[in-house]
Amino acid sequence: MHINLQLLDCIYMISAMLLEIPNIAENQYSVNKKIISKNFKKLIDLYDSRGFYLAPENYRDNIVFAAKHLNKSNWKKAIEHIFSIKLI
Repeated sequence: MHINLQLLDCIYMISAMLLEIPNIAENQYSVNKKIISKNFKKLIDLYDSRGFYLAPENYRDNIVFAAKHLNKSNWKKAIEHIFSIKLI
């Protein structure tokens, strides 16, 4: 039996997004910020340090764009980005 590691990582990142985005919104102005997923937080910080954003190319890009839209309470766009992920 073969386990697709990209699919496993994608599911982990989506789950981390669903846990981390409300946490980020809740502790936005707090000094003591609790981090649930260090990998997801590192990915978000990596994308925040970029100067400009291109169209999403892989599943991590789509998850980050979905997280950005979810943080702005635009859940319809977040769902579109999640459903546009193609893993084979």
